Formats: sequence, C-alpha cells, structure tokens
Amino acid sequence: CCAWHHQYRERMRKRLIAETMASHYIGIPLINVHLGGAPKTIPRDKAISDAAEMIDAVCKEIPDIQIAIENSEGSGTRYGGAFDDIAETIQQSVYQHRLGVSLNLSHAFAWGYDFRTLPKYEQFMRHLDRLFNRDKIKIVFMNDSKTSFGSKFDAHENLGEGKIGKNILAYFCMDKSNLHIPFILETPNMEIWRNEV
Repeated sequence: CCAWHHQYRERMRKRLIAETMASHYIGIPLINVHLGGAPKTIPRDKAISDAAEMIDAVCKEIPDIQIAIENSEGSGTRYGGAFDDIAETIQQSVYQHRLGVSLNLSHAFAWGYDFRTLPKYEQFMRHLDRLFNRDKIKIVFMNDSKTSFGSKFDAHENLGEGKIGKNILAYFCMDKSNLHIPFILETPNMEIWRNEV
C-alpha cells in the first residue's frame, strides 16, 4: 500500500498507519503490503527510497509491528515484481530487522520467475537467497496462474489448474529450508479448498 504519487503520498501514509495500528490493537503482529507504483517520470532509485521512507514512518509510529512486502506481477508502473526491488527497499530501511518478504507464486510467475521444474525451483530459491536471508520470507501465498509465464497480469487459479502446475507445492513442501514459513492458500474456487489443503 505504498504510493509515490505526490498527491496521494500523505493520504496513503496516514491510511497505512491507521490500518497498521488497527491490526496491532487486535493482536496481529505482521502486516502485508505491496510497494505500489510510481509515475514513469520518477527514477527507480527515488521510488525505492520513497517506499523505504513510507515503511519506516509506519515502523516508527507502531514499534512492535512487522511488515512483509509482497511481490507484485509487475503490471504497468508497479514495483516489486522483481525481488531486487523488495531487497533494496529493505536494505534502505532503518528497520530492516522488522521487515520481511511475502512470496506470491502467481505474481512471481506472471513477472517472469520460472519454478515449474525442480532445477528451476532450486535456481529461483538460490536467487532469493542471494538477495535476502531465507528467514526474511514470512509468508508464501500458494496459488496457480491463469495467465502465461511472464504475462505481467495478475490472475490467480486453483492449484494444478493453471499454467504453473501441481509440482510447485511439492517442491516447497519438500524443501526443509521452508519449514518456518506459513503457507496461505489464495485460490479462487472455495468449493475445492478442502481438497487443496
């Protein structure tokens, strides 16, 4: 929920603090945010630093909260499709120890990360490990993708019914480095959720 459009920036900052405060009051220790988008006229470095400042403002206001930054599908002028964007945002924050990453599989696939085979999954996870410690991954949103690889379009599908396939669930579950990470099922057809779980 971080926005860099100057006319919305203050409004978004207040809204993000208010929503985070509400979560904190009811005992939710971790909130999930997207980096959002910026006009093409704003350089990437400026957009990333502005995002870090916005997140720092929330952390300063609410001392005990942790924030997980979710990767996006990268459509339009949105940042966070590349995990490098998220890693740099965390590095620029003065509250790095309170920041983490939410991994959305459909978004990552739509951006252009391929993990449909075991070697590609392992390559993908090595890439993430180079950017940040695996402990930084706080949530994995489990979903398939209705759209093709690299489409830059966000359309979730039930597990095994989209372009990613069923193997990704097995790869994540067999990887002992992921045992600390909670998985959240985020698929559209609730009638088959029980089977997916």
